[in-house]
Amino acid sequence: MPVCRWGAMPLWEVAPAQWEWIFGVNVQGVINGIRILVPRMRGHGEAGHVVNTASIGGLQVNPKLRNGSYAMTKYAIVALSEALALDLEHSAIGASVLCPALVATTLHASSQRRPARLAGPFERQGADAAKACQSADLSHDDAGMRVLDAAARPHP
Repeated sequence: MPVCRWGAMPLWEVAPAQWEWIFGVNVQGVINGIRILVPRMRGHGEAGHVVNTASIGGLQVNPKLRNGSYAMTKYAIVALSEALALDLEHSAIGASVLCPALVATTLHASSQRRPARLAGPFERQGADAAKACQSADLSHDDAGMRVLDAAARPHP
């Protein structure tokens, strides 16, 4: 795998708007889902399972990708999911975290979707290299089917 330092910069150079965007999407998005869905799941009284998506970046900072700011948010989702599992341990609802490696997505183009209130879209340095580095054999549909299969299995 080539060195893929797309958009990488030292943490002290990451702009406040960029921090707000990455934490808003990667952390606050999961928190919002939990705040809305878990009370509803508990309210209907049936068994269920929450699967939060982190990333392999939630388990390591990749020295080739230089993905520290991204990995920070994904580490947070791992911890959040572990805490949620503990909070739900005496209920019929389980919780786990998905930490996939390379799945075919459009993450390389995410810089084009940044909202105007957070400085708007921008050209990520080395976006073509990012796309090449993100190429994967696992489709998003296959990843989703693996999650459904795992969530359907009985858990201790």
